Amino acid sequence: MEGGNFMYMIKITGVLAVMIGVVGLLDSWKKAMDQRLSFLADFCRLYKSGRFYLAQQKMKTPVFFDGFKGENEYFTKICRKISQNLIEHKYPQGAECWDMAWKKELNKYGFDSDTKRIINESGKYFFEISPDEMEERLLEYNRALEKKIENETLKYQEKRKVVYPVGMLGGIMLVIILL
Repeated sequence: MEGGNFMYMIKITGVLAVMIGVVGLLDSWKKAMDQRLSFLADFCRLYKSGRFYLAQQKMKTPVFFDGFKGENEYFTKICRKISQNLIEHKYPQGAECWDMAWKKELNKYGFDSDTKRIINESGKYFFEISPDEMEERLLEYNRALEKKIENETLKYQEKRKVVYPVGMLGGIMLVIILL
């Protein structure tokens, strides 16, 4: 009887380990999706702030990027790096500084080519143009990214309807196989 209880406890432990693993995977997927949306939302905030502080208030670009605070801490760090690179004149043009700062990040988060294009193109409008054109272009890019966020949110909600149940069912099936 002791051996039977021991095997039963091992099986229960295995079931718990599998289910915890499945929940962990689902949670990490959710966090990755939330971070993507947070990153896009921070770009929208950056565009709105740029329109006000750079175009209307005539704030210096390095000061603007250094002072920008996004919801995503990593986004804020990249803005500070842009500021530092501008101050140190690491690149001949501000737009090049923008490109170098975001290129790796856009690939890391797996944004589609249109989203990358919007973000890459928008960078040049923070630098060396008239305030009116800056304000107009940043508004245009902000609207485009807001549409992207709306679409990403809808896709995320649809995927979540499938991923969560399938993930849990997959975990349950794995448990049944192991039993």
